[in-house]
Amino acid sequence: MAHRRAGRGGGGAWLADGDSPPRRLALGVDEALAHTTISFAQGYAVGHGDARRDALFDALERNAKRVLRTWAPSVDWGLLASDRTGALIAYRNEPWDLVGGALIAIEAGAETYADASGDLVITGRPSTVAALRALIE
Repeated sequence: MAHRRAGRGGGGAWLADGDSPPRRLALGVDEALAHTTISFAQGYAVGHGDARRDALFDALERNAKRVLRTWAPSVDWGLLASDRTGALIAYRNEPWDLVGGALIAIEAGAETYADASGDLVITGRPSTVAALRALIE
């Protein structure tokens, strides 16, 4: 279970696993986008044939190692905060699927970017976020 110290930011994200003492979560070293696994989450209102979603997903599949679609944003945030993925792209997600997970990821060292429309949020390793921005802008 990941958590943050109540009352102030900057306390980090922590994982308690069974009887082991909690360990602080931290994102690992940057790697090239072609060697990075990316999670992709979309909101409930995104329908089939959404042109921007299709273009985003196509660009990701052509340039990243792999793209995960778990359909469970909490799982995607956990994978990112525990350094099992390099970034999460959230397209038109509901606020409840973004806020808590983004906070945990940021406390684990992630950088976040939101486009001007607020429809697209990228959170992950700093160089991965930069590479994804360059890819989709």
